[in-house]
This record gives sequence, structure tokens and C-alpha cells, in this order.
Amino acid sequence: MYARVLEMKTKRGQARALCTTIEQRGLPILGKYPGFVEEIHLISEEMPDSMLAISFWQNREAAEKYRIESYSTIAEIYQPFLEGGIQVRGYDVPFAPAFKARAAKAS
Repeated sequence: MYARVLEMKTKRGQARALCTTIEQRGLPILGKYPGFVEEIHLISEEMPDSMLAISFWQNREAAEKYRIESYSTIAEIYQPFLEGGIQVRGYDVPFAPAFKARAAKAS
């Protein structure tokens, strides 16, 4: 499995609104991609305008296909809520039983 982590600093008080936008507008785009498994959102307790969006993929190739074809559209949707840009990092996921079970069902 593979994960893409988007680290974002939102405008003051906009983290929850961004999560709602991701759910309503971003996830339908992600969900169309073969290999997409799940996405979770985390809002920091210490810095409530800081959040992470973590998407899980069956493999790096599936995440890369999405990145090439649709990431710029997603970034445009999120931008009105943000202070600055989005930092994106990729991670190998060697252990995630719940997500691996979902990934197996998706294939």
C-alpha cells in the first residue's frame, strides 16, 4: 500500500470547512481512480488551522496516475481555504490491516 499525505495550513477557522469541501468535492474525484482505498483528515488540536489529508492507495502507481491526471484540479478546489500552498509527501505503508482489507476488496 501507499499513502499520499497533504499538509495544509488553512486560513483562520477554515479547517473544518476545508474538510467538508474535501468530502463533497474532492473525494468524488479520488473515488473514480482505480486503486484508491480511503482518505482520512486530521485537524491539529494544538494548531487548529493545521490539517492533514491522508489518502491510501493500493500502490504507488495508482497514486501517481491520480497525481498526474487530477491533483491540480484538487489543489484548485482547496486553495480558497488555504494560507499558502500544500506540502505533499508519499509514504510506503508496510502495515495497515484495516486499509489493506479495503484495498483487497477494491481490487
